[in-house]
Amino acid sequence: MTAFGQSWRTRDELSFRNIRSSTWGTLLIFPAVVIMGDLRFVDIGQELFGVGSFTLELTFYSFAMLVSAFIPRARFLSIVRAAIIVEIAAFVLALIVPASLLLPIYLINAFAYGLCCGYGLLLFFFSLNNAERLFSLMVIVFYYIVCVEWLWQYEAARYFMIQFLPFMPAAYLCFAFFVLMKDGSRRRHGIQDEPPGGMTGNTDDSVQTYPGGKSVNQIGAKGMTVVFLIYVIYTIMERLYTYVVYEAGFVTNTILVLGGLTGVVICIVIQFVLNRSVWIPWSIFLICALLSTGLLSVGSPAAAGIGSLLYGAAQHLGYIAAFYLVGGTANLSGSMQFFRIYCLVEFVLMGFVSPILGTLFAGIGSHYNYIAFGVVIVVICIMLVLQPVLSKYVFGSAWVSELNTLDERKYPEAAAEAAEADRTEDLGLTAREKQVFTLLLTGMPKKQIATELKISNPTINFHANNLYRKLNIQSRVELFAKYHVPEHE
Repeated sequence: MTAFGQSWRTRDELSFRNIRSSTWGTLLIFPAVVIMGDLRFVDIGQELFGVGSFTLELTFYSFAMLVSAFIPRARFLSIVRAAIIVEIAAFVLALIVPASLLLPIYLINAFAYGLCCGYGLLLFFFSLNNAERLFSLMVIVFYYIVCVEWLWQYEAARYFMIQFLPFMPAAYLCFAFFVLMKDGSRRRHGIQDEPPGGMTGNTDDSVQTYPGGKSVNQIGAKGMTVVFLIYVIYTIMERLYTYVVYEAGFVTNTILVLGGLTGVVICIVIQFVLNRSVWIPWSIFLICALLSTGLLSVGSPAAAGIGSLLYGAAQHLGYIAAFYLVGGTANLSGSMQFFRIYCLVEFVLMGFVSPILGTLFAGIGSHYNYIAFGVVIVVICIMLVLQPVLSKYVFGSAWVSELNTLDERKYPEAAAEAAEADRTEDLGLTAREKQVFTLLLTGMPKKQIATELKISNPTINFHANNLYRKLNIQSRVELFAKYHVPEHE
């Protein structure tokens, strides 16, 4: 099967039913952090040592993100609680101090926000499942569509959002960090610090393990690298849009809003309704990016309208796909290593790459749209060349393990034995691994198991291999021998 065919056939087994009522408080923390930061990162037109206020804010934020990567986990929540108090104080001071004092207040706020964002990401990575992460990203996108792309063009709404709206997410974060996060332990959030020495165990890219049994699973180290590459590519294209296409004045806001809403609907249909791979939204993002920049370079009203629609869909599809992959991969790794690498990447992108791109784009002049079109073509060519690698390690890998539940009443003895083994041997099986364990104990062929659980054959092999590793066995023959179940062909 070709790389494209494999990516198309892969299913991300997501459902709104996977959004647990017990996680709503945590689910909304990351959106609240992002929204609060977006409302405070504004250009107040001041400079320090020749550097503009907006660039300075991003630098302070990115440095705080880097700092958050090295904060001891046991102290992180206490530091974040202090940071949210500092942010609320900064909001109040910004309303009453003279304009000449705004810059230091905004910089302090940016640093405090970076710490909150670091903790929000920690929860986003390790406390949510894939469906919850995807829904969390949709909340963020909906905010951008309504507030940034629609209401921001009205002066009264813009003033309200800058001056007063930040108190709403700040109040929620204050409530969340002081009430919801009463137990700030690493164990509660599923966070594992990797022991000295890094990864050990199986060196196969499909299954690598950390001491203690935490696995990077099928993505492996190379897959993690590819996911970061996707994130970097998205970030560069997002900056391209921000500084090149949008600043050039070719985008129509009303149509942009419609495009954004279209992108969200596409994502819901593809991933929640059809359960297809995130590869499809990512591919649509690239196609829409190419078509939108091409149409916006034409300059005619009709081309600008269609280009704005495609641009609106592209920017939000790209954001959702990139962060969904980063969050899912971090959770799959089960290690703080991924979080620390992400913070470093974010520091480099926001602290250095973004300001450099802004400076370059500011000097381009009237050729914004042509430059954007050329860069997007280059990026898409790179992605096409990398597609076999992407398919092998990311989009074609069965690394999402949610959705269809098993009716254990049909297999009471096998289900009871699997549950007892998990409990007594402390295997730490996932819900899907328990289901596969149960059906393997019945002697059911793997193809029939795939049909029963409505997942692909590669997915079954993936979960079976993880299960065998946790059971310290190599095959189903050993499984039957260990659990005294007659072998079936």
